[in-house]
Amino acid sequence: MKKKPIIALAMAVVLAFATLSSMQAVDADDVQEDIGYPIEESYEREDEQAAEYEQTDEQESAQEDEQSEEIAEEVATSLASPIVALTEDGILQWEAVEGAVFYDLYVDEVLRTGFQAYITYFDLNLLDLLPGEYQIQIRAISGVEDFADSPLSEAVTFEVAFLDITTLPAPIAVPPVPQPNVTNPWSNSDFIPRGGFRGGGFCRCFMMASFFNLGEDTP
Repeated sequence: MKKKPIIALAMAVVLAFATLSSMQAVDADDVQEDIGYPIEESYEREDEQAAEYEQTDEQESAQEDEQSEEIAEEVATSLASPIVALTEDGILQWEAVEGAVFYDLYVDEVLRTGFQAYITYFDLNLLDLLPGEYQIQIRAISGVEDFADSPLSEAVTFEVAFLDITTLPAPIAVPPVPQPNVTNPWSNSDFIPRGGFRGGGFCRCFMMASFFNLGEDTP
């Protein structure tokens, strides 16, 4: 009598195992239908993609190393970049660079002017820039064989302020210049008759003759 429960339990275990196996088979079939190829091939493809990604990473790393080496080589074979400073009143100053024979001044990365090697400062107000902000940089021009020109220096900001007309000084009143008072004796109506002789004309003529010594005999 005791064998029947044991047999029943064994049959139940076998049935459960068969059910589980069929479910796993169904799941595998479903996955295979979704991806379109066997599961074993899927694992192979994932390994291939991982290998491709690893190879791509190695190539990118190698390219970055080559670029770094090129940049380092370029810096090593060029003049040092000038160190610049800007004062409050707009005077740009830079340190002399060994091997430089000339300095170029750039405004917003556009060449504006240049200087001999012995000049290491410049008044930016002489550029006559319009109001606004400008990025100023200096490049050292090489005079040494096998050494290229320096990279552009670090930029400094130069600001040209707008003119505030309200701050203009008030005009200064200029006093009139005094004119000399010159009297023309010939304009005196009592001395020179105007419009012909009027009353007392004879007397005026006599006075004029006396003034010019017209009555005296000439030698």
